[in-house]
Amino acid sequence: MDYGAFFLGMIFLVLSYVVGVKKQTQFLRGYNQHRVRDQKKLAELIGSYSFVVGILLVVSGFVTFAPMQMILPLIVLGYLLLVVYVNVRMVE
Repeated sequence: MDYGAFFLGMIFLVLSYVVGVKKQTQFLRGYNQHRVRDQKKLAELIGSYSFVVGILLVVSGFVTFAPMQMILPLIVLGYLLLVVYVNVRMVE
């Protein structure tokens, strides 16, 4: 069992709950609420992606289907694509 992946996955699951369900967007780093057109959609988008990442990391903590050296760069790439999408589509 990989405790690091499990713990990191739990952090992402808590983040997805706080941002996606409770809409507490102040936990997003660099977030400026005056520039975003649809804050609810942003919270749901970030919350959903964080939930998927959290589940992936929790499962990889129990079952080693890919090494963490492969999983983490893909997660970072996903977040970078998400930042680009938000800046192009949702920011004024």
